[in-house]
Amino acid sequence: MREVYDLLQSCDVVVLGSPVYFDTVSAQTKLMIDRCNCLMPYVERPDGTSGFERRMRKKKRGIFVSSAGTEQEFETIKKTVGGFFMWVNVEWIDTILYPHDENELGGVRNDRELMKRAFEIGTQMAKDSR
Repeated sequence: MREVYDLLQSCDVVVLGSPVYFDTVSAQTKLMIDRCNCLMPYVERPDGTSGFERRMRKKKRGIFVSSAGTEQEFETIKKTVGGFFMWVNVEWIDTILYPHDENELGGVRNDRELMKRAFEIGTQMAKDSR
């Protein structure tokens, strides 16, 4: 996790991607999010007050990418992502969602409009990060 923490500290943009599994992120993504809990610990201050202390001082921008079946809701997964982004000091800029019914591996490549939008978002984020 040290490598993940270091990358989160030094990056300008975070792209978080996960399919929707049981209304939230995948187990692997959730484990990574949970392990980032230490990045904003609850501390007691010298003046006797207590509260959360942000360790990720550098502000970053973020994009969330997800896919699910067409019957799936994306709202609950967005709450998890929003909490993670807040915790690691990421301003949530955009979201790319791919609701679909096919089981074809890589089927999203056939959605030209979504692929174009993803490319444009990535291009803009790269330009803004210079």
